Amino acid sequence: LFTALRAESSLAQGRLAEAETYAREVLQLGGDAPSHWLCGGVLTVLITVCTATGRYEEAVRLLDRPGPDGFFRSVYGLDYLRARGRFLLAVGRPHLALSDFLAEGRYTERWELSLRPRPTWRIDAAEAWLALGNTHEAEQLLVAHEAASGTEGALVTGLWLRVRAQLAEVGERPGLLTRAAEQLHAFGDSWELARVLVDLAEAYQDLDQSARADLTLRKAQQLAEECGAGPLRERIAFLGL
Repeated sequence: LFTALRAESSLAQGRLAEAETYAREVLQLGGDAPSHWLCGGVLTVLITVCTATGRYEEAVRLLDRPGPDGFFRSVYGLDYLRARGRFLLAVGRPHLALSDFLAEGRYTERWELSLRPRPTWRIDAAEAWLALGNTHEAEQLLVAHEAASGTEGALVTGLWLRVRAQLAEVGERPGLLTRAAEQLHAFGDSWELARVLVDLAEAYQDLDQSARADLTLRKAQQLAEECGAGPLRERIAFLGL
């Protein structure tokens, strides 16, 4: 239990290598067919880490592993659905990703999970709709998220602002993304912060503010290197570093 919690805590801070080490330790104890929900939880951690680091074939193998009995009918399966959806989004399968995010939303609302942190499924689904080119559905989901009741934390606020910026006018994007970066820095998730900083650098480039763009990209590059986030490093290189 303690090791599994350390895996989840490390992931929440963007310390991907550390999260993977703890998660693999728990999975080794569980064997090929884990019987406890904790093993399903650390499987989710590993899928998320592999997605962030660009090890997509390994993520597929993890997704093929059986989950614990009853795992997908429990609240612990919600995080798995989100991790699978984010993987599918990363590999260019937004239709399938959207299906997972909407399924997560149906279960969340059906079970009325008031004790869980404010759900992010609408934010994730909005990002999937944007990948599909449907700005109207994305806008509707972001508005619905903003109107939903619940306690808003720095992480969720930062994620919402990042996707919201993709719908904003070019001149408004730096302000939204700067606020997102502040929220994610306060939360302490270096991987999500790096993603936002890359978006911010691109927004500065669109406004021909090259000095700000370069400085922001360098900050993002440092965080991406620390996290081992291969796809993010490739995007940074494409933008100019």
